[in-house]
Amino acid sequence: MLLASSASMFIYGCNVYDDLYNWIGIGIASLNSIVSILKANGIIPAETIVNAVLGALNAVRGAIDEYKSTSPPPVGTIAKIETALKDAVDQFTAFLRSISFSSAAGLFSLIAGLVQIILSTIAGFQNRLPVIAKAANLQISSGLAIAAQTIGVQIVPKQRTVRAFKKDYNAQLDNGPSHDVIVPKSAYLHISLFERLP
Repeated sequence: MLLASSASMFIYGCNVYDDLYNWIGIGIASLNSIVSILKANGIIPAETIVNAVLGALNAVRGAIDEYKSTSPPPVGTIAKIETALKDAVDQFTAFLRSISFSSAAGLFSLIAGLVQIILSTIAGFQNRLPVIAKAANLQISSGLAIAAQTIGVQIVPKQRTVRAFKKDYNAQLDNGPSHDVIVPKSAYLHISLFERLP
C-alpha cells in the first residue's frame, strides 16, 4: 500500500499518456483555485470561458482514452492528444484575456504566476510526446492589460512531480498577502501525508 501511494506522488514515469491523464485532475483543481481567488477579490470570470477551459482539459483526457482503447493505438490519436493540449493552452490564455484586472497589479502578478506553473507543466508534457517539435521554450502572450500595456508571459517547459507541482503552486499562493490579494484557504492544493515526506 505504501509503495502504491508513493508511486502516485509522481506526475511523470514510464508512460507519458498515463502521467498526463492523471495530471488533468490537478489541472482542473488549479483552474478552480484560480476562479476562487478571482471571486474572493471581486472578479467574477465568465462561466462560458471557464467551461471552455474545463472542456479543453477533459478533451485531453478523452484523446488519451481513445489512444489507449486498442493496441496498437488508432492512427492519428497521438496527433489528437497534441491538438487537445494546444487547445488547453489556447483556452487558458483566452481565459486570462477575458479578465479585467484594471489597476489590480498584485492580483495580476499572482494569477500570471499560477498560470505560468500550469502552462509550463503542460509544455513539459508536450516535450515528452513523440510528435512534438522540441522547442527551447514556448512563448505565450497572455494579453493581460495592466496600465494599458499587454504583457507577454514566457512559458518554459518543466517536468514536475505531483508534489513539486503542488508545492510550486502553493508557494505562489503564499505571495498573495504581500500583494494585498485575498487567497482563500480552499485555493490551496491539498498535499497528502505521503507527498509531505522528504
